Amino acid sequence: MFSVVFRVDRWSGSLLAETDETRDARFFPLSELPPLRPVYQETLADLDAFDGTLIVK
Repeated sequence: MFSVVFRVDRWSGSLLAETDETRDARFFPLSELPPLRPVYQETLADLDAFDGTLIVK
């Protein structure tokens, strides 16, 4: 599998909760995330370890 993830440090505007491609979209505090698939859990672990360099696995 190949994934590209971008870290966003600033956000402006409004998140649209419902579009043609989403339903009930929202932001969550890290301590209150819904159940996640293992690949997303791994991505969050990589974010915790991120030191500014490219992560290649």
